[in-house]
Amino acid sequence: MKDAIKLVIIHFFIITVGVLFVISLANTLSGVEYYTADYPWGIMLVGAITALPSLIFYSKKEISTKQMKIRFIIHFFVVGAIVLTLGYLGKWYTTVGYAVLVFLMYVFVYVIVLAYSFFIQYKTALSINKALHEFNSDENIQ
Repeated sequence: MKDAIKLVIIHFFIITVGVLFVISLANTLSGVEYYTADYPWGIMLVGAITALPSLIFYSKKEISTKQMKIRFIIHFFVVGAIVLTLGYLGKWYTTVGYAVLVFLMYVFVYVIVLAYSFFIQYKTALSINKALHEFNSDENIQ
């Protein structure tokens, strides 16, 4: 469970930075400031709320590839539903066109978080494999 909480905290920070980046980029490219100074607080709240579904990936037992894919799909739609619901309640969009834009921004941030998580897990796997290789090499010498 400790690892799951660590994952939620890491995802909170990645999501929050990703959303701040996307909003800053949108403001810069449009030349119009859509978001006021109170939005960073809302973004941090959204980051915290959308990080919680990361617990979907937590399991005490090892899960199969099929189970992981199913959890991934569920996670994508749960977080998307949260983002769109919070967007509607927070009046981030008033038309379907802006709802689509919010969804596309969500997908962009989701891909950033996914890529970062993959990179971290890949680095961890490499270091574990290296340690196992060194352990096996030392064992063969004796």
